[in-house]
Formats: sequence, C-alpha cells, structure tokens
Amino acid sequence: MKTVFKRNLLIATTLLLSTTAFAQRNSNATISTNNNGKTVEMSLQNDQLTALTIDGKKIPENDWKNYSELISTTMAKVKTDNASAKRDRERASQDRIQATRDRENALADKKSAAGDLQRAKDDRARAATDQARATRDRERATLDRVRATKDRERATKERKMISSLTADLVADHVIKNSESLYDLEITETGITVNNVKQPDALFKKYSNKYGSFTGRKFNYTFHQEHN
Repeated sequence: MKTVFKRNLLIATTLLLSTTAFAQRNSNATISTNNNGKTVEMSLQNDQLTALTIDGKKIPENDWKNYSELISTTMAKVKTDNASAKRDRERASQDRIQATRDRENALADKKSAAGDLQRAKDDRARAATDQARATRDRERATLDRVRATKDRERATKERKMISSLTADLVADHVIKNSESLYDLEITETGITVNNVKQPDALFKKYSNKYGSFTGRKFNYTFHQEHN
C-alpha cells in the first residue's frame, strides 16, 4: 500500500512540474505547461485559442500559425496529462478505499485477537481452577483411603477382640459356646451377657483386658441372631 501511495505522489509531482497550472470554469480555460523545453501558456474560450505566450513572450494572433505544431502538441500533451491525472486520481481513490478496508479488517482482526486472548485467559483460569479442584479431590481421596485403612484395621481389631472375648466367656462358663452368644453389653459400670448381668469381678477382669482396644472406658453392645 505504501508503494502505491509513493507512486501516486511521484506521478502527481511529475504532473506538477510539467503542468504548472490548468484551470477551467465553464467554457474558459487557462493552460500553462512545458513542451520540449518551452514554457507555453494558452488561454481558451469555448475550446478556441484566445491568447498565446511562449517563454514569457506574448505571441500575436497573426503569428499563431507559425506555432501550430507547438500548439497542437501542447493541447495533446495537456489532454494526455489530464487523462493520466484522472486515472491517477481514480487509482488514488481506489487505494484510499482499499486502505479503509484494510484498516477496518485490521481493526476486526485486532478485536478478534483480543477476543482470542481473553478466551485463552479464561481457559487458563478455568484450567487452573480445575487443576486446583483435582488436587483437592486427590487430597480428599488420599484422606479417604487413609481413613478406610484405619477403619479396616479397627474393624479387624474389633473382630479379634470379639472372638477373644467370646472365647473367654466360654472359658469362664458364662456361655456354652460362641453360637449361644446373642447379646453382649459392656458399659462403664458393668457387663451383661444374654440379658444377664455378670458379677463385678468378671466385669473388672474383662475391663482390664479389653479396655485398651478403645483407649477409653469399655462401652460396646453386640447383637447376634438368637434362635
């Protein structure tokens, strides 16, 4: 686009140097130009020559015939220059229109790029949020696995404790066998087996032996199917 404008400027400068003045109002025209090294000024009215000056010297009308070739070539040159200038003006107008379109397209591209930049920024923010959420989810999952492991370990200990306690009840002749145990309640104050409260000595024995499983006073209730 810069090349086109430079070309138009060069053409306009050349025309300005070769044709120093050309003005026309209605049917009157004044022409001032350079033709083969001669400065020619002509005045026209209704396309008819009314005055002729060459190199600053006014030529009498009677002598115009001696300059007929110069006059005709000057007129032809002016017409050619005018046609060329018109084409240049048209090209310049087209260039301006194209430049306007280019600016509009550039502005649209800039807006689109800004939109893309904002979308990319939003995507990065969402990605960061998702990553933070995923990190929290992984941390919660890790905690859940730790808790699940502890729960399994606790459940295993409790099953072992129940098995051991049941064996002790059988050994102490509280129940006949493990299948006969259907209800067991141990509180801070006593022990009840199959709805029968047991002696304090037995309660103290079992509290000392099994209290460490909970780290606090023993207080469990176990139920099994009783036929």
